Amino acid sequence: MMSISINVTKIDKALIKPGKKPDAVTGKVGQYIDLVCFDKPDNYGNDGFVVQGVSKEQRAAGVRGAILGNWKAIGAIRQPSQPARQQPSNSQSQEDDIPF
Repeated sequence: MMSISINVTKIDKALIKPGKKPDAVTGKVGQYIDLVCFDKPDNYGNDGFVVQGVSKEQRAAGVRGAILGNWKAIGAIRQPSQPARQQPSNSQSQEDDIPF
């Protein structure tokens, strides 16, 4: 789970997209923005930051989405990435082939 806090005043309203289907209760079509979370811990206890997503064409042109806020992992202990286990080579002896 993660907790995300964004500053809604920084949202680029030109990037708000209409939904595809009306809401079953209100009958209104929602409005959506794309968010992208980056894994980059900071000195304030955040695990990363959140930017507004931009289109593929905009990314290709070098446009970056505005930084809207931060995110934190919650509800579980966050484990640092562990290196992949090295597979034994075929040249090792049978004694090294222990199943645990």
